[in-house]
Amino acid sequence: MSSVKDPLEYRYRGVYGVYNDACELMYVGSTSLGLKQLEENHRKAREKGYDMTHFRTLLEEHESWKFVWLVKPFNCQQPHIEFAEQMIIKAMSPEHNKDKNPYKSSINYGRYTDVLELYGKQLELFND
Repeated sequence: MSSVKDPLEYRYRGVYGVYNDACELMYVGSTSLGLKQLEENHRKAREKGYDMTHFRTLLEEHESWKFVWLVKPFNCQQPHIEFAEQMIIKAMSPEHNKDKNPYKSSINYGRYTDVLELYGKQLELFND
């Protein structure tokens, strides 16, 4: 059995933000993990052997930064939560988000195909 989770499976997923001591939004992401486990994964990425992204490297220097839910987890597919994440990134411009379009990035990384295109084709079928 594969440990890779199907991004089109309905799961509880949320959007989180990371704030600095001045209450400035530093980073926005989405996850199906609980907030405590997510924060631990980011903060202990080096010792867990995870990729050390720019954001994870910053967390090593900023232990006081706080993780909070911006959109509490709800039952959805990954593209749905990534749309919400993307809207918040666009509206709030967090300083350390390098990826401004998580939905498009997931398509580019091959996590899933363009579901909007799939839904559009399905809708066309219903209109015939």
